[in-house]
Amino acid sequence: MFNSRRQISDWYAESKIPRENIAKALSIAGVTPDKRDWQIFITRFLLWAGVSAIAVSFLFLIAYNWQDMARLTRFAVAQTALVISFLLYWRFQHLPTVSDCLLFLTSLVLGGLLALMGQTYQTGADSWQLFLLWASLLLPWVYTAQSNPLSLLTLSLLNLSLYLWLGVNDGFHWQWWPSQYSFFIWAFLLNTLALFVWESMLKKNTQHPTSAETHRWPLRLIGVAITLTVLGLGTLMITSEKVVFVPLSITVTWVVGSYLYYKYRQQDLYFLTLLALLLILLSGIGLIDWFFNGTTVSLLVSTVYMIAVSTLATAWLKRVNREFNS
Repeated sequence: MFNSRRQISDWYAESKIPRENIAKALSIAGVTPDKRDWQIFITRFLLWAGVSAIAVSFLFLIAYNWQDMARLTRFAVAQTALVISFLLYWRFQHLPTVSDCLLFLTSLVLGGLLALMGQTYQTGADSWQLFLLWASLLLPWVYTAQSNPLSLLTLSLLNLSLYLWLGVNDGFHWQWWPSQYSFFIWAFLLNTLALFVWESMLKKNTQHPTSAETHRWPLRLIGVAITLTVLGLGTLMITSEKVVFVPLSITVTWVVGSYLYYKYRQQDLYFLTLLALLLILLSGIGLIDWFFNGTTVSLLVSTVYMIAVSTLATAWLKRVNREFNS
């Protein structure tokens, strides 16, 4: 897409394309959406909105009628909904988008059934067990269906269960780091492992570059999560004014490793943009925390610094983009 836009821009600069034909050229090249693209987008949006509405209505059906339903009735309704949604998925599994939606719906209904079981029998004293069990039951579906929405749901459940688990445990830090670092460290390891597995499977299953590019959006969401964990580690070290070996090693490893991998091995401007944003934020936080005292002059200097480094990062990203497209 970037190559097409750049090529059309060059042709227009060379007067090879009249001004009135630019919109048509962009549409033919797939840079701007045409009528069919909008139809596909609206159809998928309505499909996902309908599935979300059905899932929420199922949960409200159980919750609102909790006092009026007998125990067996609750389980019968939940299990019937689970079976119907799974049979619909089995029937339409040849349609990728529809099957993804139905499998996602089935996963949400399964979570509602587990919550119903826990509420009825009061199983488990800690809420993290529910989300961990839910994610564990979804793992076989993730492996067999290889659905991006379902995989992201499972990863989100694992992160949530990790957060809740660390609320009642010390995180196995063994004096290697203070306890406030535990969530960021374990979340970084979990999401980095997911990113590594996803990258490996994407390279194995998609050979065409265009096809691989369309499947990278979940990786970029995981990249945002990893960036936030590294930002949390760096911010804690800066504000505490204490360097901790493990968080520092993770921060340096991610910065260096993601730069080398996504610039030279798997060219991805999005991850490099996240890396630039991470460095800008960490350096800005460090500058404000270590050198300035909140006066008007210090705020002015910090603002000028943020503008300057953002400008440099933008120029660097533009140069990298030209290298990728050359």
